[in-house]
Amino acid sequence: MRLRYYVITVAALATAVVAGLAIGSAALRGPVAAPVQARSDEADERNRELTEELNRLDGKLAESERLAEQLAPGLIGGRMAGRSVVVVATASAAGDVAGVEAMLGAGGATVAGRLELTDRFVDPQRRDDLLDLAVAALPPAVSGGLPATTDGVVATGALFGAVLGRDSAGVTENDRRGVLGAYVSQGFLTGLSGVSDGADAFVVLAGTVTGTDAGTVTGTDAALVTLATTLGATGTVVLAGSGAQPDSAVAQLRADTANAAKVSTVDNLSTPQGKLATAWALADQLASKVGHYGTGPGAAATLPPTLPAAPPSPSAAPAESPPPAPIG
Repeated sequence: MRLRYYVITVAALATAVVAGLAIGSAALRGPVAAPVQARSDEADERNRELTEELNRLDGKLAESERLAEQLAPGLIGGRMAGRSVVVVATASAAGDVAGVEAMLGAGGATVAGRLELTDRFVDPQRRDDLLDLAVAALPPAVSGGLPATTDGVVATGALFGAVLGRDSAGVTENDRRGVLGAYVSQGFLTGLSGVSDGADAFVVLAGTVTGTDAGTVTGTDAALVTLATTLGATGTVVLAGSGAQPDSAVAQLRADTANAAKVSTVDNLSTPQGKLATAWALADQLASKVGHYGTGPGAAATLPPTLPAAPPSPSAAPAESPPPAPIG
């Protein structure tokens, strides 16, 4: 959980304490009232301190976001020009979508659309339902059909790759609308989901899993890993989440050596640096370079590496060296 939300929670509790003490003190008389008033004043002061701390953290976050936005054009500007991306996000990643899309735009990419997964989509108990739906929604234009599988997430990932990828020969806009509409009608995608054109790549945003049951958390994130790796088999994909705890989608994918060599990951999505790393990693993926970034286990660095500036030609007049260029 982010520090700012921790502070908000504590501040809310402190406010409730203040209100309770104030009501109680109004009903008290005699020598007991003074200690109660003192405690109320103390709680009020603590609430003020927490509010100031929250404001300070908000300021630091806004400053970090501005810095990342200023750096992005110089680091990844133009590297994804002419490329289109579909963003796939869970409900817990909803707050990170706009920031990631802004970074993709800074890299020159066009966001072709967004798929908003519901909790039903990642529910381990719904995989058979997903399988049935994938078979029913498959348009005739997908001549290769679906892979032989009993896993509904694998079938769905293959279907999405087939109808949403740029190389989907014969697939029409009506085909895309029909497939996505079927998933919306069955409650696996929200009604805000939509894709306007075929895409060159996918970004899967896992967000933060808030469940407490270990089996549920593992099953939920396992679905995201399966979706990301299946989309990766048909195109370029980056998986980003907030945290790399063992049960998280990012950690599970990194632990799979074969898929970790094909799909890039980012584990600090909730930060401005994580959003920049997500777009940067995708630019690298489109240039056939896979990497794992963030601050958790398995991350090679916070951001992808850059190449040193090229030395000036011996015959050329001395000039100011250009800034480092991203690996590509």
